[in-house]
Amino acid sequence: MKKISALLLVIIIAAASWGEETDRSFHLSFEGGIGSALNFYASHKTDTMTGYTDNPDFTNIPLYINLSGLYSLYSNFQITLTAADLFNFYTSSGGNLMLNTIQLYPSIRYDLPFMEELFLETGWGFALLIPSTQLSYNGSLEPGSTFQASVIYRFTGIKKPLLPEAGFRFSRTELLSSEITSLILFFNIYLK
Repeated sequence: MKKISALLLVIIIAAASWGEETDRSFHLSFEGGIGSALNFYASHKTDTMTGYTDNPDFTNIPLYINLSGLYSLYSNFQITLTAADLFNFYTSSGGNLMLNTIQLYPSIRYDLPFMEELFLETGWGFALLIPSTQLSYNGSLEPGSTFQASVIYRFTGIKKPLLPEAGFRFSRTELLSSEITSLILFFNIYLK
């Protein structure tokens, strides 16, 4: 009888410990998608030597790239995140979780053959891929809390200057700049 009682006590303790461990796991449900948006901006420069302002209205500069609309691909999935994972994420992010926001700005050189071909054919080169990731949450790490995250990729393109034969001199190599904000990954994470 004592052996049975001791065995039951061990089972109860083990079950209690297991329960505490599972309480440290969060079941997350993701709901989000991938979007694409385009934003062009242009700036003209004035040559400091001649005082000439290069094409301020940009009427004579052809744009070979025409992107528009918003394209989304939605998905729903679930993962299990443990308290240890959260702690590792917290420490690896430098403790920014205390600020309710985690921001990462890695800079990646993005060289693709079609980009080089595009530059040679049209004078446009898009070579920089800068993903900006932001993760924020509201509430504590308890069921009912909501995480929101987004990943934004910014492409910066530079058009090569007019040829010297055009009769103009430019103090800088860039004639026209554009910024494309594309591939917007957005999702909400719900703690279950």
